[in-house]
Amino acid sequence: MSDQVTDVSESKHHPQNVMFSKRVWIVPMWMKTIMVMIFFGLIFGLTAFSVDKRLTMAQLAMDNVLEPEWVSPGQATTLPFEAYQHTANGILRQAGQQTFSDFKGQWVLLNLWATWCEPCRDEMPALEMLQRRFKDRLTVLTLSVDDEFEAVGHFFKDEDGVLTQPPTFRLGHDRDKKVAADFGSRKFPETFLIDPSGQVVTQFIGPKDWYSAGSVNYFENVLTGQRAPQPTTR
Repeated sequence: MSDQVTDVSESKHHPQNVMFSKRVWIVPMWMKTIMVMIFFGLIFGLTAFSVDKRLTMAQLAMDNVLEPEWVSPGQATTLPFEAYQHTANGILRQAGQQTFSDFKGQWVLLNLWATWCEPCRDEMPALEMLQRRFKDRLTVLTLSVDDEFEAVGHFFKDEDGVLTQPPTFRLGHDRDKKVAADFGSRKFPETFLIDPSGQVVTQFIGPKDWYSAGSVNYFENVLTGQRAPQPTTR
């Protein structure tokens, strides 16, 4: 037998004998170039997608016109309704009776609504913004079919019962719903556009976003004569 002694410190399992390389790995230039190109390609793609998405959304908003219904033009009803106006101290009071002939020479957007109708209530802020946008070019008239006008007054008041920010559009009351019936309305909200000659030229069935980009574009084009109020086809 050999008397040779094995030194465990020289064992292949000892950490000192673990093989490793001190050479620093350098990324080839071609690989760097590809990585940079991929990075800028992603940035450009995301930017282009964002811009394209914004343009698409804007176009959809512009295309979302009010979908007016075709109607056979006819004179607005001659039936009267009760007109209301707010005083300087924020009180709504009756201002006598009016008919649509009182609005001759004006474009009128007649909105038939009720306080018990949730979609009707939701339209009010947009109708207010529409009236502020077009001011004396368009008269927005909201005609309530509530049994009592007090419900309308409560709707526009704040928690303290004060009319702090009265609407700038016109307020009216169709107490017995005769005006609504003469327009053929049974469900609410329903809205009609009346031209300066007093002709009902189109109607809008159901709730609408009256201050969307498409809505504003529609009224701008109608009021300036760039388009007809009615759709091109029935």
